Amino acid sequence: MSTCVEQVEHEQPATPAAWDTLRRKLSTLRAEQTRFGSRSALRLIADRIGGKLLKLKVVHVVWLDVNDVSVSAASYPDFTFRFLSAEEIARFAEDPAYDLEPEMADRAADGRNFCFAALDGDRLAAYGWYARDWIEPEHCDGFGLRMPPEVVYMYKGFTHPDYRGKRLHGAVMGLALRDFAADRVRALISTVEWTNDASLKSCARLGYRQLGLLARARVFGRTWWRAGAKTRERGVEIITPGAAKSAKLTIV
Repeated sequence: MSTCVEQVEHEQPATPAAWDTLRRKLSTLRAEQTRFGSRSALRLIADRIGGKLLKLKVVHVVWLDVNDVSVSAASYPDFTFRFLSAEEIARFAEDPAYDLEPEMADRAADGRNFCFAALDGDRLAAYGWYARDWIEPEHCDGFGLRMPPEVVYMYKGFTHPDYRGKRLHGAVMGLALRDFAADRVRALISTVEWTNDASLKSCARLGYRQLGLLARARVFGRTWWRAGAKTRERGVEIITPGAAKSAKLTIV
């Protein structure tokens, strides 16, 4: 009898809420197709289906070489660009407008994480966070990564609403990489979801090059990982999520 009850329930007409959800999804697909083409829309469908069936997660690895940075601080005379101290971060974290958690001050004090900012006097206009050696999955789209000494990972970029439209994000990123170059850093990497065509185009305008994909899926109860060949060639490796920096997962 329970089976019959389930069948009857499944045959009930869709609720208005279900139709609204379907219409929103179709509208998203049409907008994606209009802006970026049919391939982008199909990729979005594959991402949604893969996410539900296989816990699929796919991101692009993007790479910015220090030699490709053309921005200069002279182009932004109203701002000061520099790394923030842990004490400054703790102070700015007291203002929710800056989207900084108090715990971020501890990250800046660990010698591996850095916050590079654009300052307008005593106001925090924009900032970006950078990690050396390795980055935790929660700051890297669910992929823990280890980087060689000459590469930094960029995460958590932010521009205060009062300063948006001034292209400070690209300036902060480029000038941070130039400052890192004094310590023999030659490149910056980050990750972008493979369905986010708008962000990928923005990265291309800033000088980033795409290295390839990182992919994760759950198959027959086991997690499967893969990194592109160009990413591995540059010494960037996947590490086990939640593990210590010495724990490495073999790259397929």
